[in-house]
Amino acid sequence: MRAVRADKKKNQSGLTLIEVLAATGIMAACISGLLLTYINLFTITDLMRDFTLAANAASQKAEELKRLSYDSILAYNNTTFPVAGFPNPADAIGRIEVSNATIAHLRRIRVVVSFRTRGRVIGEDLNLNGMLDDGENTALYAEASGPRLDSPVEIVTYAGNFTF
Repeated sequence: MRAVRADKKKNQSGLTLIEVLAATGIMAACISGLLLTYINLFTITDLMRDFTLAANAASQKAEELKRLSYDSILAYNNTTFPVAGFPNPADAIGRIEVSNATIAHLRRIRVVVSFRTRGRVIGEDLNLNGMLDDGENTALYAEASGPRLDSPVEIVTYAGNFTF
């Protein structure tokens, strides 16, 4: 009778402590990966919200300038404007550049917005003063554009003075 009881103990199935610890470790790694993804989605959401605010402000300012008379547009060259929608108004600034286009009776309007999101400045205007200061013309933009203030949020449009 005793021999039968010994066989029953040997045939019992279950998980060892090492198997439980290994499964727990794998599950913890998967959950932490999902948690990091979730946190990064918040970061991306904030960045996209701020990009949208900046792009809308640039577009609105460009359309506002196009509604002005042809002669008064040039007065806005090298001016700045505040960007609405940011929690801290000092976290974003727009710059307007107006020049004569190569075609007669046409003005080129360039609107650039630099902003701070989650501690990072997007655009070359690192101190958000609306001007390109020493050290702000980064290598990312310097070769393509020369010494001008650049940002991923930039709108270029034209306004004309045509009479028929």
